[in-house]
Amino acid sequence: MIFVTASDKNYFDILLAQVVAVREHFGTLPTVYDLGLLPSQKRILENAGIALRPQPPSPKEGDNYPCGYRPRALFKPMIMMDVCAEHPNEGVVYLDADARPTKHFSFPPGELALVKVKDMSSHGGKEEYIGPFHAGVIYLAASPKRMDFLIEWNSDMWADPLPSDTKSLNNVAPGDLDMVALGADEYCADKIYPSTKILHHKDIFLA
Repeated sequence: MIFVTASDKNYFDILLAQVVAVREHFGTLPTVYDLGLLPSQKRILENAGIALRPQPPSPKEGDNYPCGYRPRALFKPMIMMDVCAEHPNEGVVYLDADARPTKHFSFPPGELALVKVKDMSSHGGKEEYIGPFHAGVIYLAASPKRMDFLIEWNSDMWADPLPSDTKSLNNVAPGDLDMVALGADEYCADKIYPSTKILHHKDIFLA
């Protein structure tokens, strides 16, 4: 399983925690895309054996998003396309920089795995831009159909005057892929439960 993430200078400490967790539980290192790391931070990652990659092109943010919403990760389908093309016979998992595995695990059978949002009622008018599925933990199994899905996700964002990675992901999923919905407490938890495999909460991350 190939892990991929992206980070700027503000998420560096959290990124390091993810790097340590991925190495501890899976014996590998994540592929990291540089969204604006400092030179000193880049040296630390490179000395750890991580080859940094530049941020790919992404659509320009729109104006007048509802309720103060602002997308920050319009690059996601592009970096997943890059890594999936490089590793066509491997499953690829995208993690936000503030997500980390808490143990070794495998995803359930399926070509696409997305985490179900626990409570849509708490998003105060931003539901369209949050969507019923998270975009912070995404798994794509090795499948000849996954590139078409990623292209469709990317195209949907570029065509939207108010682009959002999460909104477009929910617009196009599952495409032609066999999708499994994952529980948030297990795969995108805001605190550690007995079943938690992935913790996704920056404040807990550094506690």
